[in-house]
Amino acid sequence: MDIHQILRVVNVIVFCVCFVNGYITYIAIRLPLQGEMSAPGSPWPHPKELNSTTQTLSLDMADFEIGSNVIGCDVIEKGIARHKAMLGFGHKDDTLHAVEDLQIHVENTSCQAYPYLGMDESYTLEADQHATLRANSIWGVLRGLETFSQLVYTTATGQARINKTSIVDEPRFAHRGIMLDTARHFIPLPVLLKNLDAMSYNKFNVFHWHIVDDQSFPYQSIRFPGLSHKGAYSPVHVYSQTDIKTVVEYARLRGIRVIVEFDTPGHTQSWGKFDRDLLTPCWHNGHKGEAEYNRHGEYELMNPMLNSTFTFLEELFSEVTSVFPDDYVHLGMDEAYHYCWASNPDVRAFLTNVLGLNASDFSGLEQYYIRRVLDIVSKTHKKTIIWEDPIEKGLKADKDVLVEVWRNEQNWTNNMEEVIQRGYSAILSSCWYLNYISYGQDWRQYYSCDPHHFNGLARPP
Repeated sequence: MDIHQILRVVNVIVFCVCFVNGYITYIAIRLPLQGEMSAPGSPWPHPKELNSTTQTLSLDMADFEIGSNVIGCDVIEKGIARHKAMLGFGHKDDTLHAVEDLQIHVENTSCQAYPYLGMDESYTLEADQHATLRANSIWGVLRGLETFSQLVYTTATGQARINKTSIVDEPRFAHRGIMLDTARHFIPLPVLLKNLDAMSYNKFNVFHWHIVDDQSFPYQSIRFPGLSHKGAYSPVHVYSQTDIKTVVEYARLRGIRVIVEFDTPGHTQSWGKFDRDLLTPCWHNGHKGEAEYNRHGEYELMNPMLNSTFTFLEELFSEVTSVFPDDYVHLGMDEAYHYCWASNPDVRAFLTNVLGLNASDFSGLEQYYIRRVLDIVSKTHKKTIIWEDPIEKGLKADKDVLVEVWRNEQNWTNNMEEVIQRGYSAILSSCWYLNYISYGQDWRQYYSCDPHHFNGLARPP
């Protein structure tokens, strides 16, 4: 029996044992592996222009230096140190010329405090005996350093090598994000940091932090500490202000933006554990605060009838926008089902007596809520992102609001076209549900989705 046959047997046994125990801790590798292996030292994502030769150089970290024309910039200095540590493997091949140094030249030597939408991440890289990395900004330097580290590979005998290579690169898309939901499943701080490392290896530049939801409220507020005290899974399952600063700083040094999401008016059950008046009382069988479980719970959706709701949101978002430095904050606004509002006679009276709307115009009530919350955040001088749901309903937001398209995974082009034709800029998320685990080469479906493959890129006049 050869090694491939042995591996097949081991894989089947391990898979079956895990299945019998009711959970999977290992996914079987189907051998032989499909596809074609990349050549040693192949960078990813594939650069815009890549010219790799067969001329091979050696790399000896004992004699290799990285220099820069930028002085006193922690992003550059720590980026160099981090990538030199990554290259600390393999040994010199004395039969080859060695790469002696990598010199970094940055056009704009200012050390911007935080990465931002539209930052210049372009760079050129020449891997030779005297390698050079040129970029317009410090963020391009980080991407170029990552690519250089990917060009280095080891032989079967442990010798570090790099092929003479020329690269011209820039990202196709300015927003390349990963969303983590830390409300439904709390993710410890060290794991968040490892995720940021993985993002930097793959040149992602946005950490979309879905930090709270119905299930828990782990954000430890300065102004309202009771939110996490009552809404988190436990006192341990919280992100302190120190934790958040750690994440933001760790991300900054890797050229990654941190966009936090506080989703309202739905997805707010955990908020109500702190203050039940924040949520709308639902009615059933003539009783206030009673659930009709196939339609609504006892309390659901933020309560738009009370000015105290918006006073609270104003104070909370004033804090949040000072804690998270990115220009954008995500306000959610998805899945705001109207059943609870519709069950409440006070809501119907509010619609007619206060808003002057029809007593059943719950979309009008949602529009009223959206408008007030957008105005609250606008006063903090932050820009906003929302999910596509309100726009699909025909509700309106300011045209500078970014709309994130997440629905209709199999036919997302219709959703994108609708959002764009309504005059909004969009972020596409529909194609990439990484939590939908399947077997085999499921990564192919992610690569088959191209955000440019839909009609309607041109906005109407």
